[in-house]
Amino acid sequence: MPYADYALKAGADGFFLIGPYFNKYGQEAAYLYHRDFANEYSDTPIVFYSSHQIGNHYTPATIAKISELPNIVGMKLSPDFTFDETIKIIMLTRDNPPFRWVAGGLNILVPFMANVEFKASCSPMSNFTHEWSLNMWRAYRSGNWAETEKWSKKLMRTFSVLSAGARQEGARAGHKAALGLLGRNVGQPRRPGIPADLEHVARIKKVFQDEGLL
Repeated sequence: MPYADYALKAGADGFFLIGPYFNKYGQEAAYLYHRDFANEYSDTPIVFYSSHQIGNHYTPATIAKISELPNIVGMKLSPDFTFDETIKIIMLTRDNPPFRWVAGGLNILVPFMANVEFKASCSPMSNFTHEWSLNMWRAYRSGNWAETEKWSKKLMRTFSVLSAGARQEGARAGHKAALGLLGRNVGQPRRPGIPADLEHVARIKKVFQDEGLL
């Protein structure tokens, strides 16, 4: 709460709320966490995120329940969800007009999300491939599916190598390693995640060199 209060005093217009990391809790506890936060800041719009990276899995029913809270205005849809789960989430929230989708990984925009009207994108790929990400987003918004697919394929190799490390790494270890290669030291992954190993860093370096990013 102190961080939220500080953000508002600093001029924030809303919150991007992520579930507690690496704590095991059930579906009702997940809902109550968002409900209590939303009640505390009832005049502030909130977009939430339920990536599997937090260590828990929100069911489509839980997400739909959270979306009904008055000041929950959207959710960052993560590529962590299966196709069936994504369809269920969209169907369960489609009759909630104030609720909007934010695209998580840009790779979810195509092909099966072509008919979902995303209003914004929040993707870590912009840290590495900003212009490519913008090109894909503009193509998606204009309905140019050939261009969307083209940039999706170009982004996918970079996205895949960042995410494909040892299972125990977690916590965006590949992304942090890549930023280090680019000369931006952003510190270690949050615990219990561990840094990317040398083999993973070498694969990232090769792909970035091949793609002209290094």
